[in-house]
Amino acid sequence: MKTLLPLTIALTLTPLTFAMPPVFTDLTFEDAKTKAAAQDKLLIVDGTAEWCGPCKQMDKTTWVDPNVVEWIEANAIAIQVDVDHQRETARELKINAMPTIIAFRGEDELNRFVGYRDANATLRWLNRIAAGEQLDDIGIQDHLGVTTDLEDEVDSRMQSASDAWFEDRYDDGLADLVWLWEEAPRDHPEWRSDRGMMLSDILWEYASAHEPSRARIESWRDQATLRLQEKDGNYADLDDWLSLSYALDLESEIIDWIIRIADRKDSEKAFERLSVIGYETHELLIEFELWEVAGQMIRQPATAIQMALFSAGSNREMLMSMMGEEDQDLFDDEFFDFSLTEDLYAAVEIWAALHVANRPESDAALETLLRDSHAAQMRVLLVEVALQADVVSLECLDWLDEAEHEGEDVDALRRRTLRRLQVMGIDVADRAPAPPLPKLMEKVESPGY
Repeated sequence: MKTLLPLTIALTLTPLTFAMPPVFTDLTFEDAKTKAAAQDKLLIVDGTAEWCGPCKQMDKTTWVDPNVVEWIEANAIAIQVDVDHQRETARELKINAMPTIIAFRGEDELNRFVGYRDANATLRWLNRIAAGEQLDDIGIQDHLGVTTDLEDEVDSRMQSASDAWFEDRYDDGLADLVWLWEEAPRDHPEWRSDRGMMLSDILWEYASAHEPSRARIESWRDQATLRLQEKDGNYADLDDWLSLSYALDLESEIIDWIIRIADRKDSEKAFERLSVIGYETHELLIEFELWEVAGQMIRQPATAIQMALFSAGSNREMLMSMMGEEDQDLFDDEFFDFSLTEDLYAAVEIWAALHVANRPESDAALETLLRDSHAAQMRVLLVEVALQADVVSLECLDWLDEAEHEGEDVDALRRRTLRRLQVMGIDVADRAPAPPLPKLMEKVESPGY
């Protein structure tokens, strides 16, 4: 089953400077480490960026929460490391995604987590670190907020359901799913708001393979639909409806819902729930080729593109860092470039959606893409997506010429582009080939590379 990764909102069209929350001290990593050791305190490092939406959200909430501030003032020295302005430190600490929060005692790294966490979850993590707990594998309670007792039972039931699915014992697995969906929330209300995100994939597996399971999942979705229609529902009900629709392969109904509420004032908050269960609104619209709607709904275009470009580098770097040098030698460059291409493709799709929607920001988006350090590959992707979104122009031929000068094989793609231009009635007879790309293109760096 395809997993749609969240694309976070992070950057505006012009550079911005954000104030650092007062809980952080303005020290270098080395100076902060020395000060923490001298005071027998932990060192907390927040890997951040000015354009990172989840980072800014933590700045506004988690890092100014009175309980978190009080804990840090009593037990730790905290600093922020901006990955753009402190690149060497970020590289030394292997910060490949933001936010990354790392805890040190002396020279030793105790633990780290990646991604947004609210004040309560962060405080739980801090307390467990300070208590000396071994957190090699972060449990459900750290991510979501369920108790340790419930975590153990949830883990056990999910594993049991997974084992039953692999062994074709669907009735046994369904019993576990019923406990997880119906019974657990009665005794543990905190699980109520998290079950959709945690169970959507395994529910999809059962709905696809076992008719009684599908019928039960349909009944849960009907209940969620009824609560929402009666206006008694809340965001937990919306999470249920979205995750159950996903499990039942009813993505078209999710699309209808997106279009229906797109103009509502509270739509942005509602769309955040898609990310909670693993959807990204933009990607889902593109999947259904609703380019114009997708372009109209992108609220901060430069944010989305910069995040995709950053991911293009950091995901590849993380993949390689997970392997030793010997393991890396077993794979060719094509293997490591796969995730890079996927992320670059996502960035180009954002531009195409803006272009189809006639958004003025599309020109700035295109300029950003053309300046990317993967110049030839980017131009090939621009043409591929232009064909997909039906926004082919003579400029596509220029991009193909430039990519060919850099060694890309573009013959087949050029033929497709020429056929599309011919259908559009655009004359290419007098067009002059584009010159090679300037050598300075090799020196342009994109975020994350």
